[in-house]
Amino acid sequence: MEEKISELIRPVTEAVATYGLNVLGAIVILIIGMMFAGWAQTATRKALSKISRLDETLRVFFSSIVKYLIIILVILAVLNQFGVQTTSLIALLGA
Repeated sequence: MEEKISELIRPVTEAVATYGLNVLGAIVILIIGMMFAGWAQTATRKALSKISRLDETLRVFFSSIVKYLIIILVILAVLNQFGVQTTSLIALLGA
């Protein structure tokens, strides 16, 4: 009985050991990436606020573009963490 249970548990533990680190790495990349995207958005907005001739709408627009570009790069990094080939996605984004 114990042998059957250990036979069932062994593949599960191997899968967790193999993919668990990838999932953990992806979560870390997402957390750090989202924090960096928020910081970059704030920094961009502050830097653009020093330009008096720039409208507030454009400041918000450009800072949002920076944030979403970083989020796209973070998502590509997470996909790459799982082994997905991202070169075609990068080519699509470049087009």
